[in-house]
Amino acid sequence: MKKTLLFLLAAALCASAVPARAADTGLTIKAGVTTPVDGSLQGSGGTMALGAEYTLAKQAAAVPFNVALYGDLLNKSFGAGFSVRTDTVVYLGAGAGLYHASVTQPPSCTVLIPGGCPSTTSTASGAGTKVFGGFNAGKSVSIEAAYHFLPRASGVNTNAFSAELALHF
Repeated sequence: MKKTLLFLLAAALCASAVPARAADTGLTIKAGVTTPVDGSLQGSGGTMALGAEYTLAKQAAAVPFNVALYGDLLNKSFGAGFSVRTDTVVYLGAGAGLYHASVTQPPSCTVLIPGGCPSTTSTASGAGTKVFGGFNAGKSVSIEAAYHFLPRASGVNTNAFSAELALHF
């Protein structure tokens, strides 16, 4: 998996040296949808994805890239960290930071319980990462998809996929 991600990032760096058209100012606000990767968690909560990113530095290298501080909210899970991405029309990037994962598992009763079966909420905090790619549709708008590697909560895979519309200010 790591080799595949590194290969994809290297391919993007080599292949997309077209300068980006995104705004030069640093703030980006994102909104979209998210879904848990673990199929047993489907339908166990909302599907909201929100994010904010502040570009700390832009490097004009052979393939230009940005370094940013980011924050993500995926349903009831959240995190913050640093990311690096190519500064091109079609871009790829990766981020690492601290996350707090929270998942609600649906009820799994095998016998009828008066009042219904309770759901179970599990939480965990720790290091997390994300890989993402997107398309700058102009100076102020981009579309982005990301895969978030979140801490496991009580043995539950809390990883999530998100798709967001980003506005650059």
